[in-house]
Amino acid sequence: MVRPMEENVATKRTIKFQLVSAFLGVAAITAVIALLAVYAAGTGKNVATEIGDVRMPSVQALLTISEAQTAVDSGENALLSTRITAELRRDVYKRFDDAKARADAAWKVYEPLPQTTEEAADWREFVPAWEAWWRDHESYVKLAKTYEAEPTPAKYAELSDFALITIGASFTKAESWLNKVVLINEHLGEAASEAADTELARLQVVSI
Repeated sequence: MVRPMEENVATKRTIKFQLVSAFLGVAAITAVIALLAVYAAGTGKNVATEIGDVRMPSVQALLTISEAQTAVDSGENALLSTRITAELRRDVYKRFDDAKARADAAWKVYEPLPQTTEEAADWREFVPAWEAWWRDHESYVKLAKTYEAEPTPAKYAELSDFALITIGASFTKAESWLNKVVLINEHLGEAASEAADTELARLQVVSI
């Protein structure tokens, strides 16, 4: 027969065991939630770095290069006008220099940034295409100044053909490769954001 004192001791031990088990269970749950929070914070930081430090600067720099190329193209078209004044010509030549300076500055921002294999391959195609287009542009400027000094129909025909045929082809090629690099960066940024949203939603469910 169990004595009352022994029953009391056994009851106390049971209660103590239950309390310790409950405490350890709560501690384990708290630890898991804390680990999930740390993991979520790390995921958020990685996404912020990928988007804020890589993809956004990349897209901004590439779009600046694209804008500069478009500005040069617009100025080249302006020089085809037979009614353009000498003052406007000087303004166009200055716009060429300003656009090149913007492109060069953006180039220095973009190139050091991390690139995917596909992105790097397309960039390597773009660089010589851009350089070929710029050489055509410089040749065009020389033709424009020659026509300015001697505005004959023959000189104008040469200028016009060079602008519409030669530069038209090199401009399109460079623009096409640049657009591909821009799209890659936009898609990578979107993918990183979507992956982070999915992961954080999963962690939220697990935490609950």
